[in-house]
Amino acid sequence: MKSFNLLPKWKQKRLLSVSKTYGGDILRMSDTMANRDTDVDSSEEPFEVEEVIESLPKPHVYRKKWSENLIDRVTEDDTEDDKLIYFLSDFLKIKDEAAMSDRSATKLLNLFASYLPSNMKCPRTIEGCRSFVRSMAPDIAAIYDEAEEVIVDDARILLMPFNKAVKSVVKRNIEFLLPQTNEQGVIDINLQLHTDGVEVSKSSRLKIWPLNAVIENLPNKIRIAKSNVIMIAIHLSDKTPNFKAFCEKFVNDFNSGIQVIFHNGGDCDIHKSTVKFRVKCNMLTGDIPAIRSILNLQSHACQFGCLHCYCEAVTEPSIFGNGRKRTYASSEVYALRTNESYQKDLRELIAAGVQSFYGVKGASHLSDLVRVPEDVAIDYFHTVLLGPFKEDITRIVFSYMSINKDNSIVKTVKIPGFVDPQFQHFRNSIEMSIFPSEMKRRLKPLTEIDNFKGMEWKNLMLYAMPTILSDICNGACKPLYLVNLCLTNAVIVLMKENVSSVDIKKSQEQLYQWYVDRTAILGNEAMTLKAHQVTHLSEIVERHGSLCHYSCFFGEGLGYTLTRMISSKTIDRSLSQLKTRLSDYNVINAIIENKERQNPHANKYIETRMCVRDFCQYRFDDFSLDVQELGECHVKGYVIKPAYDLPFSKDSIVSYKGDNPMFKSAIGVVKSIVSIKAKIWLIIKPIKIKSTILDRFPVNANDRILSHIRENTMFDQYFCLEEYMPKEEMTSYRPMSYFVNESRQLIAIDLDAILYKCLIINTPGKKSFCCPIIAPFEHN
Repeated sequence: MKSFNLLPKWKQKRLLSVSKTYGGDILRMSDTMANRDTDVDSSEEPFEVEEVIESLPKPHVYRKKWSENLIDRVTEDDTEDDKLIYFLSDFLKIKDEAAMSDRSATKLLNLFASYLPSNMKCPRTIEGCRSFVRSMAPDIAAIYDEAEEVIVDDARILLMPFNKAVKSVVKRNIEFLLPQTNEQGVIDINLQLHTDGVEVSKSSRLKIWPLNAVIENLPNKIRIAKSNVIMIAIHLSDKTPNFKAFCEKFVNDFNSGIQVIFHNGGDCDIHKSTVKFRVKCNMLTGDIPAIRSILNLQSHACQFGCLHCYCEAVTEPSIFGNGRKRTYASSEVYALRTNESYQKDLRELIAAGVQSFYGVKGASHLSDLVRVPEDVAIDYFHTVLLGPFKEDITRIVFSYMSINKDNSIVKTVKIPGFVDPQFQHFRNSIEMSIFPSEMKRRLKPLTEIDNFKGMEWKNLMLYAMPTILSDICNGACKPLYLVNLCLTNAVIVLMKENVSSVDIKKSQEQLYQWYVDRTAILGNEAMTLKAHQVTHLSEIVERHGSLCHYSCFFGEGLGYTLTRMISSKTIDRSLSQLKTRLSDYNVINAIIENKERQNPHANKYIETRMCVRDFCQYRFDDFSLDVQELGECHVKGYVIKPAYDLPFSKDSIVSYKGDNPMFKSAIGVVKSIVSIKAKIWLIIKPIKIKSTILDRFPVNANDRILSHIRENTMFDQYFCLEEYMPKEEMTSYRPMSYFVNESRQLIAIDLDAILYKCLIINTPGKKSFCCPIIAPFEHN
């Protein structure tokens, strides 16, 4: 057998890649594979395996080149103190991720200090470790040193120095904010406030209520990064917070005037510039109970439970005999509230000396920082996904009561739920489908629907609803399925990045019709407060833009992150522990960011294949062109990775601007990513489209609903593909000459032509659907 080290470079790369793919010892088969590929440079000299590994598309699989550990990114310019800082930062990060106790951490540090050279001066206690690390980011550490823990009504509240926290985040992201300086030389910082409660653990009655903010001016993914979330206060108790005490310090300290920070204007610390900025609260998000509590309104179960209009709840018997319930009509028939009407109601409340007036109990605990109701958003995470959509899909899966009108006689009938073949069809479909790396929480089988989290409901709505469920909702449940398809369509349109006024108006009409059609099927069981609030969504989008900009996914994720930082479940120690670990987290992030500024990650270049170079030189008609192949690229919040010599891979399928007038876009597989003259190009193999998904919704479907959907839809970006794309093809090895054989089918496009990254939904009927991935930043 040939020695692996004596094989040419291209051959070593290929064998390592195939070994990784199949998990077998392909290297031992090198004799039989030696002559399969011809697209190589035969004059290449043999070289060592380590050099091969460094040139692979994913070297982190084999070694530490792209390790997340700071200690693995030490350079020759780093001092011994720098190395110790990186080591201790990595240690603290691992300690917090593993929920390691301080006592155990001290034992490990003592062990490390005994082993490491004495000149490393490694601390022997966790206190010494934290002190040493925090000395490298004193501005961040000072924020948590100034945090104040107070006791109010047996509850613990951690109050953060708000103005310092804002300055820290603004300074950290100055490169994004500086271009937004207005004519007066001031950056207007718009804050989005969020609050909600999360249980500390299933076995504890304690709940943690963070009040936090993000800067709307920042790009979506940057905005919701945990290191950029501004903590204002954290409440810990087994009761609903006293929001007056919770918000008082924040309201008093809020500085709406012009503030100044210094930032490095040049390559060294000597050149410092001043930046002026002004802070404004632009929006409040959260679920209904949290928002009503912080605004000092009555509970959502009161007679006037809607914040956005004067809808009055009516208590009536359930049409299906499920007791009495409060019902809410569509917002279409009610007068909208305004800040002017809210102020008037507040004055009437005080003058009349009553406990409440149209749901208002008193002045907002946020004072005039937030205009009620104009600055209060409706979050589709709570209102749609965990509201009517969840309720109706659960009905469809497990059975429900429906109204059946026959010759003007209203009857109630029971619609059966899914049976085993339908459950199995769904299970097989999600196992066969190709989910990209952005989808950290994939779909679960419908048998586990009771355990679905918000992200799974989102994935079900955006991807399974128009594809898999359309195959299995053809029975008596079809009317309710179509009604929810209309809701799905309207919500997806309102999630567009640049939603137009026409889109908003037509979506509003669709939501009004959705409410009417749903009520016709479910009677007053459908007339819930959340269903009523869904009919307000278009008004909110008209005021604040895309639904994705203020969803509560990040807030929910932050709440659960905070609970994982608490290992002590007692109320008297939990906040102190949380304060310490938050300080650790943010100080470590500051050190990481400083290291990345000093030594930024280079583009993930890989060795350029000769066939790719030849294709580009021919495509651009320049045979002296310098072509550099990349392992991945980032565009519109997506990570795109080429399929190389595979037919396709999970991160290689994209939607782009095409020239076929029958379809709004084209679909293709990225076969290579290249850099030419500092510009990124994608080499794509187009995929044949059979039709849009609109053409294959349930047979004998309600034409009125479908025609209503077609008037204003995003489903024209969802496609049925001509050829089936089995998941097994992602590991189907092709020789390097495969690219050459495909070259006549390939095209080159620039990044600006990319519309969406896509996922492939496969069904047992050998059908493949291509769906655009929407709002991937919410998956952080």
